[in-house]
Amino acid sequence: RMMHPDFRHRYSVLAADEANSSPDAKKCAEAILGKLVSQQKLSDDNYKMGDTKVFFKAGVLARLEDIRDEVLKVIMTKFEAYIRWYCGLVDRKRRLEQNAAMLLLQRNIHMWCSLRTWEWFKLYTKVRPMLREGKIAEQMEKLNEKLKSLEDGIEKETKLRKELEDNSVKIQAEKADLLSQLESVRAQLNEAEERVKRESGLKGDVDKQLEELNDKLAQTEG
Repeated sequence: RMMHPDFRHRYSVLAADEANSSPDAKKCAEAILGKLVSQQKLSDDNYKMGDTKVFFKAGVLARLEDIRDEVLKVIMTKFEAYIRWYCGLVDRKRRLEQNAAMLLLQRNIHMWCSLRTWEWFKLYTKVRPMLREGKIAEQMEKLNEKLKSLEDGIEKETKLRKELEDNSVKIQAEKADLLSQLESVRAQLNEAEERVKRESGLKGDVDKQLEELNDKLAQTEG
């Protein structure tokens, strides 16, 4: 036997919608059991509803625990699969962003290095103080603008790289947090399984003692 609120709390995983269908714990317990009967996991004669408790035949609670364990295992398997998928997706996105940023930086740095060794640039640095007017001065001004544009591009790419590195650190932290949550859920599941085993063993002893008392009572009446 089990109190209605306790039954709803423990076996809500078997019928989540029914467990929250009413503020009345008894109605919720009836709805949960009704769903289990409709799924042919239980039959109507396996239990009886009381005003404050649900009464079960011998062995029915053990069957309910087995059903609950199977449902929890399915939930954990799906949760683990989702975590692995999400972590893989995050890692792939991080690597793609890093590769794209590195290629862009390499291209711009290569252009900058090539320009610094360009003979016209060397000449420009030498004759710039003497230039005042004319076509050469105009060409040098355009070259200066190009240099400025390249410098701005490198500055932006450097900033982008730093942002990507910061995002990578954040993503790794989120990944570690998810893995930590997964380990915590696993530990809780293991603890629940151990508690169920202990309760099942204790219930078996009580059922055995009850059966012996019934036998003695039958012999006495006989």
